[in-house]
Amino acid sequence: MNLPNKITVGRFALALGFFAFFVWADLEHATAWWKPLAGALVFGLAVVGDAFDGYYARKLGLQTDFGRIADPVVDKVIVSGGLILLAGCEWARPYFPPWMVVLIIGREFLVNGLRGFIEARGVAFPARWDGKLKMVLQCIAITVVMFVPSIATYLPEALRTEQQAMQTEEIDDSANRLEDDPLKAGQEQQEEEDQGASLEKDQPSNPKK
Repeated sequence: MNLPNKITVGRFALALGFFAFFVWADLEHATAWWKPLAGALVFGLAVVGDAFDGYYARKLGLQTDFGRIADPVVDKVIVSGGLILLAGCEWARPYFPPWMVVLIIGREFLVNGLRGFIEARGVAFPARWDGKLKMVLQCIAITVVMFVPSIATYLPEALRTEQQAMQTEEIDDSANRLEDDPLKAGQEQQEEEDQGASLEKDQPSNPKK
C-alpha cells in the first residue's frame, strides 16, 4: 500500500475515532466546553488529510484504482457521519436541520449510484473541482458549528471568573486601605455615626395621645 492510500486509510480511522468520541463524550449535551473543541480538532485532522493524499498521489504518480474509489467514499463517510450526528444535537439543529441533512446525504447516494453505473460501462467518472469545493465548504461548516457549544459554555464561565476576580480585588484594596490608614478609617466611621445621630435628632417625635 502506497503513501496516499495509507493516508486515506488513516483518514477513515480518524473518522471512526471522531464518531466514537462524539458518542463517548456525550457531545449531544455538550456538558464541558473542551469536548466539542476536541471533537472539532479530530474532525479537522480527518478532513485536512484529504489534501495530502491527493497531493502525494499526483506528485509521486501513485494514483491507483483503490485510491480513486476509496478517497471519495471516505469523504462521504466523514461528511455524512458528521451531519447525522450533529442533526441529533439540539444545539446544532438550528444550523443543520434534519431535512437539510437528508437532502445532502440523498444527493451523495445519487452521485455514487451514477458513478458506479457509468464506470461499470467503462467510462471514467472522476471527481471534479466543484465537488471538492462543496466538500470543503461542508467540512468548514461542520467544524465551525462544533465550536458553538464551546464558545457558549466557555465565555460565560470566563466572564463570571473575571467578575469574581474584580470583586476580590476590590475587597483586597479596601482591606489594604484600612490597614494603611486606620486613623482615617476611624474618622470616616465616626463621621458616619455622627450623621446617623443627626438624622435621628432631626426626625420629629411622635405626639403622645
